[in-house]
Amino acid sequence: MITAIVPCLNEEKTVNSVIDELRGALGKNAQIVVVDNGSTDNTFRRAQKAGVEVYREPNRGKGYAFRTGLNKVNAESKVIVLVDGDNTYSLDNLQAHIDHIVLGGFDMVVGNRVIQDLQSKPFRNGHRVGNWVLSSLFRRMFATDIVDVLSGYRVLSRGFALSFTGGASRFEVETELNAHAFHLSSMVKNADVLYRARPDGSISKLRTYYDGAKILRRYLSLWFTERPLMAFFSLALPVFSMSFLLFARAIIPYLETGLVPNLPSLVASSGLLLLAAVLSVAGVVLDRTNVLRKAFSRNIYMEAIKLKS
Repeated sequence: MITAIVPCLNEEKTVNSVIDELRGALGKNAQIVVVDNGSTDNTFRRAQKAGVEVYREPNRGKGYAFRTGLNKVNAESKVIVLVDGDNTYSLDNLQAHIDHIVLGGFDMVVGNRVIQDLQSKPFRNGHRVGNWVLSSLFRRMFATDIVDVLSGYRVLSRGFALSFTGGASRFEVETELNAHAFHLSSMVKNADVLYRARPDGSISKLRTYYDGAKILRRYLSLWFTERPLMAFFSLALPVFSMSFLLFARAIIPYLETGLVPNLPSLVASSGLLLLAAVLSVAGVVLDRTNVLRKAFSRNIYMEAIKLKS
């Protein structure tokens, strides 16, 4: 069985189209869960009339809506599909992407958005540039080969989805899913997905600069959580370098004259050296703690898999 989770915020113009396309791709036996994320239009009623499961999540944010959907996943579902309710993602190849999970052993398929009709301009210029910058940065920070890290089209294995503990967020949920894949060392598949422009009257909820800044902050938070050794060493290295420069400024005159004319530099050097040591130790300790976190997450992953049998 397949479960599709569709987070929606004021998508009355498109939610039925998404439901119809999901039914066409998955068949009548699929579980379709629409999560109304505080809509002020008729999204909830239209989804109800379409005959799917509809739930309300008052906390605004796609991450919250996704978590609500995960709580409703059928015990028989082996694959969870996450797709936006704005009808921008084509589902023509959804079954092939599900096969990557069921037959190929992947834990997550990420839709790489491909624009077929350039005249339709599905991306605003700011979104296009921001997506490229944030995707490039994430790949460097987490050493991943995910092409479109902010894509809202995901196909997930049951174990991967139910072991995901994030979701208290807005548009950062895609970043959290990527970090979860890094955390579990999961197999991730990039797959091209046709990306369409929104129909007239449908408005994007993404605020280019505000939400971009929040995603960037989430990058840093996850970097310190998932790669603490590299993150803290990256902080410790410039601090240690400054400490060395200040020490040299104090010690060179001493070697030449026997005097210490730059005593404040020597004191500051000692303080910075201590700070660099503390940062390094923190990185090592958190890295060792992360080993336990990964073992715990892997255990949840395995228990989720057992539930389906």
